[in-house]
Amino acid sequence: MNKNIKYNYSCYRYAPESFKASYSIGNIKGNFNLTSDLISKLGNWAICGENKKVIDEFKRYYRDHIKIKNQKVCYGVFELDNDKQYKYIKEFNANKYNMQEKLKAYKEFKEYFNSINWEIKEGEKATLGANFQAEKVEDIIIKLNKNRLIEVTII
Repeated sequence: MNKNIKYNYSCYRYAPESFKASYSIGNIKGNFNLTSDLISKLGNWAICGENKKVIDEFKRYYRDHIKIKNQKVCYGVFELDNDKQYKYIKEFNANKYNMQEKLKAYKEFKEYFNSINWEIKEGEKATLGANFQAEKVEDIIIKLNKNRLIEVTII
């Protein structure tokens, strides 16, 4: 838990619906648009003097809100020859909790790999001749298993 985050709230004594909560991290200050149910619950706790309960619930809400906002995923595919290796493309990423974005990223991913026939050029292999000059250059092609896809979380 980050100890540098300070949580504050205010509420009128006879009006739990007036509950407002904010946080500050150094010079950065922010407010959340809380749901009416959460405002009512936190406002009632604040009026009753349950300060620790209010702050704990607000911390929980803050962590959930940040988590949903920042987590990204992309898709990968396992190699056909080596079951423990997989390849992924970071550019086809989406918010983990937004199904429309995930579907779009998945479709782009599948479309891209279908266009390259589920093969990736990983590098080149060269045989050296006299004076260390490359005589024969071969591409290293890796075939991918289109039946084994994986969802990769980007940190």
